[in-house]
Amino acid sequence: MSRRPPRRSSSSSSEALAELEELQAGVNREHDDLRAYIRSLVNLEVTPASSSPQGATTFSVQADFSGSGALVEHVLHIMLEATRNVRRHAHARSAAIRGQTDDRRLVITIDDDGVGFPEGSEPPWSISSRVSEFGGELTLERRERPGGHLLIELPAA
Repeated sequence: MSRRPPRRSSSSSSEALAELEELQAGVNREHDDLRAYIRSLVNLEVTPASSSPQGATTFSVQADFSGSGALVEHVLHIMLEATRNVRRHAHARSAAIRGQTDDRRLVITIDDDGVGFPEGSEPPWSISSRVSEFGGELTLERRERPGGHLLIELPAA
């Protein structure tokens, strides 16, 4: 006689899923912190602004949003990661990063004129994990113009 595993209620399944999501968010945070620490050890980000190499990306950043300290820090991390990704991968001449709130959400756009994302590619994990952690949505936009284009919508807090 075989025994069936006990049937779980939907509420205990929901609780287990919520715990797993919380655990994943914690692991992602720790990964980001570890990555930042390793960078600080090898001085990857230490480059004087005046010695920018010929052809370096020029950034335009606009931020006009409000929220809790946790939200502001989170959005700034997303913008910083976007800056790093464009510098490393886009081969762009220019990039624009904007963040602003409306009545119900905080919208971040990241646009560059570089190589763009290959067809079928996923958005950068380093950004999508932070967006997911705050209950937001990230869209990899395909536009008529060249380059990479991300649209991020976070619930206003």
